[in-house]
Amino acid sequence: MSRAYLILKPFYSRDRLLMVKVYCTYVRPMLEHCSSVWSPYTICLINKIEKVQRFFTKRIAGLWSVSYDKRLAILKLKMLEYRRVFKDLVLCYKILNDIAYRSFLDVTLPPYHKILLTFKSTDQLLRIPLEQSYDDFLINVEEVYPDLDKPFTLVNADFLTFNEEKFNEVMTSGAPETWLLILSDKEKDFKLERPRFELLKYDVHPNALTQSGNYHFSSPYQAICEFIDNGIQATNDNPIARDITIYIFSTQKIICILDNGKGMCAEEIKAFLSYFLTQKDRGIDYEEPLSYGFLDGNISKFGVGATQAGFYLGNTIKVVTKTKDSKFINEISISKDVLHERAKYNQPVFVDEKCIRAPGDTSTLDLNELQCVKFLVDEEIKRNQFTMIVIKQIKTSHINYICKDNGFELSNNLSHVYHYYLHGICGKYKKLEFKQSCGLTELSRFHEPGKPNVNIVIGIDKGGGLKYSSLADVDTDLQSQYQMRLKSVFTFCLNLNIEGVSNTQIVQGCLMYFPNNFGEETLPSENNLPSPMFQCFWQGRLAPLSYVNSLEFCAKPEGRTRKQRDCLPDACFNRIRGLLFFNYHTPISNNKLKILLDTQRDLSFAMSEASSTKKLPKEFKKWLQQCHRLYDKEVIFDHPLPDSEQSKNDDIFYGQVKMITPDGERDSVQIDWKPQLLGKIIYFVRKMKSSEVSTFIYSRLPEDVYGNQMEEKPLMRIAGLADK
Repeated sequence: MSRAYLILKPFYSRDRLLMVKVYCTYVRPMLEHCSSVWSPYTICLINKIEKVQRFFTKRIAGLWSVSYDKRLAILKLKMLEYRRVFKDLVLCYKILNDIAYRSFLDVTLPPYHKILLTFKSTDQLLRIPLEQSYDDFLINVEEVYPDLDKPFTLVNADFLTFNEEKFNEVMTSGAPETWLLILSDKEKDFKLERPRFELLKYDVHPNALTQSGNYHFSSPYQAICEFIDNGIQATNDNPIARDITIYIFSTQKIICILDNGKGMCAEEIKAFLSYFLTQKDRGIDYEEPLSYGFLDGNISKFGVGATQAGFYLGNTIKVVTKTKDSKFINEISISKDVLHERAKYNQPVFVDEKCIRAPGDTSTLDLNELQCVKFLVDEEIKRNQFTMIVIKQIKTSHINYICKDNGFELSNNLSHVYHYYLHGICGKYKKLEFKQSCGLTELSRFHEPGKPNVNIVIGIDKGGGLKYSSLADVDTDLQSQYQMRLKSVFTFCLNLNIEGVSNTQIVQGCLMYFPNNFGEETLPSENNLPSPMFQCFWQGRLAPLSYVNSLEFCAKPEGRTRKQRDCLPDACFNRIRGLLFFNYHTPISNNKLKILLDTQRDLSFAMSEASSTKKLPKEFKKWLQQCHRLYDKEVIFDHPLPDSEQSKNDDIFYGQVKMITPDGERDSVQIDWKPQLLGKIIYFVRKMKSSEVSTFIYSRLPEDVYGNQMEEKPLMRIAGLADK
């Protein structure tokens, strides 16, 4: 009463509209706060509360002598008692339909599970006590549908028979509700006339606290990789083509990632949304067979990708999926803003409605989705199985990056990351070879036998329709450039002990040689920047934030003699680059950007503990010498001597040799030797054995001092023309 009186004092005006707004803002909320808890039932208390509204309304201009009921009608107000009853009824409805949070009633109400039944076009809601048996549940079903034909079949949203085993799983799972369809004949075609919904409860796994320090993304392509990883694993068992299509609608700021994989059942959708629920936690960790490059497709591991990557790109994630055996589409959306709002008001955060609908049903699409993804929903009828992720409200900076130069940078980066899933372990130009002697058990040079390569297509719509490009056609990524320019490959294997893993793990590797071509180095570079010695791949996909700058067996030895440099110049060690393939048990960051053998990006120190066969350094040196001899075009032999003057062994004598430099060709007779030598070249000797160095034969000058004395020196000691 005192607040109502105090509010009247400072206002000179008694305008009805103003007074009603002031009253509803500052007075009435005080009279109704938590009224469902304390609402009085005695007439004395009811009248005492109502007296405040009587007092205030009587002092509004022109209403002093008007009765209370008429004052309320004029001011369009309700009696406070009526409003309290209405609030009680609303709360009761919310509790009965699980709309309101009812923790304060958990003690008084028995625990139950909600089952939504659909038979033909009729829906019924059952509340089944958790201790009820399956037989009693069937009796309840027959009671709510007395005209139900027998025998009948119950199927869930995955179109799987809801038998006693499934019933017990549901009743003990803690799920808030389940939708079931009643069929007289399970094989009979049935189409849902409208969508049905069931609440899906998911959560954050404790790993979110213990392992959440390494999940950041620095570029949109890294987030998109998470969805491609899911698509690759989903299509792992496809007997036909493995297709992943990325649709980008720049105007609507929507990205769709569609794969033709096995789809997700209800439990897999729940796992998909449960942040940090890993495959190991779900009990599906495995021991994979060895394969070349570890291209077994099992690269979706941590339970971080979907939610973290989706919310990095935009504000809303929608999952649309269908399994091979189901006739229904399962669909669920989660919104960043909604999750924050629930947390702000202390509401249950991780509960959302899962929609069960017929293929091709567009009734759940919003306006933006109707403009761009309706054709994908229309095509659902043709698809046997699939999963589509729709990310909405993409950030402007991300859309600008993705659509820049018609997606050139995005395509380039994705082609680099998934090069060997796109083209197989031999690469785009089929130049890589992994030998069986490297310790691999599979004979195939590709994935595991029978697995097709992954076909990834990007479609970008800037307002003029979708324009498609296949990542398999990209040839500007670094891996394709390596493939185009390499001349020879050296494959090897290393054994690595990893902390926490009982067995020694195999690291597959290969070295590629890029020769000097007439004075020009052919080693590719990315953005004109020096590239590390080894790039690192985990399960066949690139880990872009990890590399190895040196391995002991292929590093340039210190203190090499001049004779050793004559046989194998130092420049040859700078003409090699390599790839390292790590398997499933190698620790990697949750976003699969960095291999966690070390805290540093350069894993050279961690890899220094890797062991190999004793003959590996010798085999590498032999391979490198052979590459220099066969492929480096720094020296051209010309004008072979007549047969009568040739050697009796395999060596070949030439009358002229040209040194190739970036400045062009030149005759070379100046000798790099200490003390300085001057001589007249008689002929050149090209050694045919790879272990020997080509030489030249010369006579010492001046002739009147040395006569016809001839000497042989390594060819690489020729430095230039002798001055007059």
